Amino acid sequence: MAKSIIRARIAVKNRFFIKISFQKNQAFGKIFACFHIFSAKVRYYSQRRTSVKIVLVALNSSYTHTNLAVRIFADILSKKHEVVISETTVNDRGGVLSLCEKLYEQKADMYAFSVYIWNREMQLCAASTMKKLLPQSIIVAGGPELSFCDDAFLAQNPYIDFLIKGEGEAAIVDIADGKYKSPCVVDGGIFDGFSASAEPCFCAQNAIGCPDGRLFYYESSRGCPFGCSYCLSSVKRAGEKVRAKDVQTVKKELSVILLHNVKTIKFVDRTFNFDKGRAKEIFSYIIDLAKSAKTKFPTCHFEICASLLDDETIEILSQAPQGLFRFEIGVQTANSATLCEIGRRDDTQKILENVKKLREKTAVILHLDLIAGLPHDSYEGIAAAFDMIYPFAHHLQLGILKLLPGTKMRRKAADYGMKYLDTPPYTIIESRDFSFADLRKLSSIADTVDDFCDSEAFSGSIELLAALFSSPFALFEGLYEYFSCRAQLSHREKYAAILDFAKTTHTVDADGLFALSEKLRYDFLVSNQGRAPHGIERIYTDSERDELELLRKGFVRKMRDEGKDIFVPALESHFFAFDSQKVYFIDRKNRRVFTQKRG
Repeated sequence: MAKSIIRARIAVKNRFFIKISFQKNQAFGKIFACFHIFSAKVRYYSQRRTSVKIVLVALNSSYTHTNLAVRIFADILSKKHEVVISETTVNDRGGVLSLCEKLYEQKADMYAFSVYIWNREMQLCAASTMKKLLPQSIIVAGGPELSFCDDAFLAQNPYIDFLIKGEGEAAIVDIADGKYKSPCVVDGGIFDGFSASAEPCFCAQNAIGCPDGRLFYYESSRGCPFGCSYCLSSVKRAGEKVRAKDVQTVKKELSVILLHNVKTIKFVDRTFNFDKGRAKEIFSYIIDLAKSAKTKFPTCHFEICASLLDDETIEILSQAPQGLFRFEIGVQTANSATLCEIGRRDDTQKILENVKKLREKTAVILHLDLIAGLPHDSYEGIAAAFDMIYPFAHHLQLGILKLLPGTKMRRKAADYGMKYLDTPPYTIIESRDFSFADLRKLSSIADTVDDFCDSEAFSGSIELLAALFSSPFALFEGLYEYFSCRAQLSHREKYAAILDFAKTTHTVDADGLFALSEKLRYDFLVSNQGRAPHGIERIYTDSERDELELLRKGFVRKMRDEGKDIFVPALESHFFAFDSQKVYFIDRKNRRVFTQKRG
């Protein structure tokens, strides 16, 4: 019998289990055991064949959003592995510890964290915590916020086993199958599966059970034809170009999505209409589906380049029903020197012409964007651009420039005299062209625009006020200055405050103030519950009240005779000076308005 008898059994499945029994020569046995542990780990990472449990962790910025990446990964990984999606928001009660409690309950072999600019701190904290709680688990991180990190990042964050750069579909599978040894940066590169010729990446399960009111994200193309220096899409690999699913594939996938209860389909394509012919065909297909639908059709949201629109496309869009399409259009700046400096090949005049046509000839909802802080622009330039596009925008978003890691603009920050936040969202705080005070004021004006224009709660009032001021920007600048000097007001209190604001500016005469009070009353009654606030209420005479009640009863009878649905307890009748020949019937509960002639 040999002097040393070592019986070693190494079982590697989801975790390492090593049992070594020594009869003699324990020192040699320990060395031999370590060798086998190392060998087992190598085999685990390079030749794993068994299924593992994987939790994909998504932290959205709000409840209405969903994460497309984890759903795509889940569809791919579930062919071999057990996959769980953990999805919540950065605002959920309990914060990181509550998230980690849910993750810990899964006792998974691998946790993969989807990291974006809005969740970086929380996701990395959660990843670190999970490594402490379950040190044997594999921690993977990736996403746009980590796209330009490297080995130095792994050294600074040793709790991360694998960092995915680039497109992650193939990389996440290789990691799950144990093809890499940690710690490791895995470059996913350009995913071959996303192209017109290859089998497209699509998960029909994304649509199933999508909660009411939440966005369904759909990707029909990947990449961007433009190279704006502030945008991550400008950072391209050698040979990279826009890859798009063919039209028939898009039609097929949309037909699957529409089988489910989806309210909004948001195309995440960076420039949906980069190919005019393809865009026209898909627009036409969606319009035909919407017209033939027997139930309410979802809204489709696209990010487009307005200067690429032609008259034929606008004619097609003119056939779209109300509420079918929403277009997000990045105008960004009207300064030609700025456009040249940032490498944005766009025609401001063409943009203005086309958004005007869209507003006049179609029912498309237009979201127009501006960026404050770009090189060679100015506070006055932003004001001028704001006034140019405001008449055409259903929603106008004014954002402050963010210097994203990996972008050309961030590399040239010193050349522009730009100073910015070291942590997400990397907002600039000062530059050669914008003072700190300028940027803070523009940020506050942007908040004011959001407060009064993001919903229809003040739509008629703001439209009237904009016509009474020298310019739309001057209006919102004035509103910001007025409200910044006052204590925080409730939503209800803002209606009377707007009327007071108009009085204090001395630019609105008595007739204008009365017209404004009527618009404010209308906006309040349509968008809120309860009586109109003091200052904008209207006291009806006895004869007016009698007339309104008589008209209301007649309207209710008419609706019932026609078999139309109406919630009678919430139905009110009103007169408004801006339309004195009509009576307005307002369903306060469902926010519906009906009118008919008086007399």
